[in-house]
Amino acid sequence: MLVRAEKLVNGLHDESIRWSQSIADLEKQLTNLTGNMLLSAGYISYVGTFTAKFRDQLLLKWQQECVDMEIPHSDDFSIEG
Repeated sequence: MLVRAEKLVNGLHDESIRWSQSIADLEKQLTNLTGNMLLSAGYISYVGTFTAKFRDQLLLKWQQECVDMEIPHSDDFSIEG
């Protein structure tokens, strides 16, 4: 009986660690949401008009603008996912 209780407690502890990490990840994503949406909207608005190479150059410029203006966004932002 004590062995089962110990397994349960250990399992709950491991789950608590996983949930804590998930919460931290979600909070970071929420913080970066505004900048990521801004970058996505800009990129998508140029999809039909310009080449992929030019859009990628614009995206790099916009990411630097986000840094300069202190707009939080994902460091590894990519329109593909």
